[in-house]
Amino acid sequence: MNFIVFLWSICTVVQTYLGFGTAYRLTKAGGDNGVSLFGWMIVTNLVAMVPGLGIWMWFKYRDGTNHSDKLPRTIMQDEPNSNGGIPKDFM
Repeated sequence: MNFIVFLWSICTVVQTYLGFGTAYRLTKAGGDNGVSLFGWMIVTNLVAMVPGLGIWMWFKYRDGTNHSDKLPRTIMQDEPNSNGGIPKDFM
């Protein structure tokens, strides 16, 4: 039983360390403020308690995005214009 607790604690420490980077990347992709970072650090520390889940979350978000690139792009994002980004339909 002692060996299992030892392995679980090692896994938790590694996942907590990986969670710091994951929380930072999720903060940069979203709110980009201290409150968001604090919230993501709470989430990643709770996730670190489950063996394997923290490592899965690190692999999922290690590229620095929250995979929002799968959403359709709008015309304003594709083609900025000279009138401050206001589409011609509104003028």
